[in-house]
Amino acid sequence: MSEQIVHPGKVVAVSPEKLTVGFTSSSACAACHAAGICSMSERKEKVVEVPNVYGSRYRVGDEVEVVLKASMGMKAVWIAYAAPVVLLLAVVTGLIAAGVRDLHSGLAGIGAVALYYFVLWLFRGRLARESVFTLK
Repeated sequence: MSEQIVHPGKVVAVSPEKLTVGFTSSSACAACHAAGICSMSERKEKVVEVPNVYGSRYRVGDEVEVVLKASMGMKAVWIAYAAPVVLLLAVVTGLIAAGVRDLHSGLAGIGAVALYYFVLWLFRGRLARESVFTLK
């Protein structure tokens, strides 16, 4: 795996504290010759904020490359997808093993995942500081 995740983008806004960069994120199969008829290919317009440690070097409309460490990308995948699935399975199977009815176990699992995402929302500022994009 590469050490960095790089996307070409364009500076959308500039302020003294941050640069706002827009880029198109494509799924791995978006470049396939059948992407036009396949529902699996996907392209999304994304906007990220990059700390402005560059001074007045960039202006609106400049072409840039947005860079994120691959390890931060994997951490984001773990936090957003893997951990909630593990939590859901642990709560549901634990409660079923303890003799709780399936419906109540399922609802408790969904509640645990909802609580997990609420706690993530509470710590969104800290998480945002940890996953910092840079420009190349």
